[in-house]
Amino acid sequence: MTWTKSVFLIFSFIFAGDITSLEPMANNQVVIQDGYAKWGRLAVKSAKKKFPNAQMVDYRYDGRVDKDKIAIEQFTLWAKEGEEEFGVIVMIEVDQKTNKLIKIDVNKKLQ
Repeated sequence: MTWTKSVFLIFSFIFAGDITSLEPMANNQVVIQDGYAKWGRLAVKSAKKKFPNAQMVDYRYDGRVDKDKIAIEQFTLWAKEGEEEFGVIVMIEVDQKTNKLIKIDVNKKLQ
């Protein structure tokens, strides 16, 4: 394993958050799968749609809130548009039983 692959794997484990499973692939790479990866990709895509001129620099999974029959997946993204940097809050409502999307809210974080 090369030095860069080793560093990448170390950082992947450190910054992965809640890891629910690791799956080795045929070429000895490790794919990290977690329960919120699907929603994280959707959060980034939705933020890019609302702020098309901004570059999404980073994101953080803020957790899941269960309410009756829905769950709310919460993310904070960091965006940069020109010289301005700002946070973006994304809340994704999901049906707990079917795991289907109900609603997405994307808002610029007040600073």
